[in-house]
Amino acid sequence: SMINYFVFMNINLPPNFIAYAKQSIGEPGGFVPNIFTTILPKEQVQQKGSSGSVLDQYAAANMTFLRRYGSKLTYFMLILAFILCLEYLLKIFSKKLSTAHPVIKILVFFSCSLRWNFLISEVISDFQESTFSAIYGVSIADNQVDRFASVLGILLTTGMIIVIYFLAKKIFISSHLKIFASNATPETEKTELGRYDALHKSIKANKFPNLLFFCFLLARSFGFSLLLVLASNTPIVQLTYLLICSLGMITYLLVYGPIKHKSQFLLTIGYELLLLICIGLAIAIYV
Repeated sequence: SMINYFVFMNINLPPNFIAYAKQSIGEPGGFVPNIFTTILPKEQVQQKGSSGSVLDQYAAANMTFLRRYGSKLTYFMLILAFILCLEYLLKIFSKKLSTAHPVIKILVFFSCSLRWNFLISEVISDFQESTFSAIYGVSIADNQVDRFASVLGILLTTGMIIVIYFLAKKIFISSHLKIFASNATPETEKTELGRYDALHKSIKANKFPNLLFFCFLLARSFGFSLLLVLASNTPIVQLTYLLICSLGMITYLLVYGPIKHKSQFLLTIGYELLLLICIGLAIAIYV
């Protein structure tokens, strides 16, 4: 959640909020080990002195991109390796079995779901953390490996926004050509839309601006991460940016109504209003 990243602003936020936000954001690690720690210099894991701000604490703990986000990168690499294995098995069995065979259907289903929808969903849900980790990683990287990885991370996250924009354009054109596919089958693998359900299944595809919903979310997150680092000493700039983006997003939602289901639409509006309230409270605390 973007609200949790308020903790990185140079504002005297309530201690209970800081504790909750830091717990929600979490620390490096998880059920997948970080394989990148093996290529980092030994001094990368040493602790340094820190001041009171959360950003300084991250710098003190050497929370560079590969240390902060390395577990997630390892996780994505394992998923990609699994997808390649599925593709290899699908290629072998396709030569011996018909497309209607249950084995082929299962392989196609998992391959299509993981290759597109799962990866897209993971990237979108993890975008705030990945952009912040990459951008902040550049500012505190003390070796070429981590600096290169951080810059690459920034390029990839920026590129993801561009990719999703062109996918939205492709989905809009395809939906108007009546080739929409809703089930993952060998036929839908050949269509333009079946593999991108994560980007349009809950969105009204009758208007192109509707399909830019995720683009707007990712662009806002990227800009916020950028300002958290570049404008770390001027919280009013960060809060003004969020205020403008939040008002813009609420206006966009009310004018276009891009979300299909009413319950999901109301939930999204509710989150934007909550974000707006949090921005107002943060401004009041800062001023």
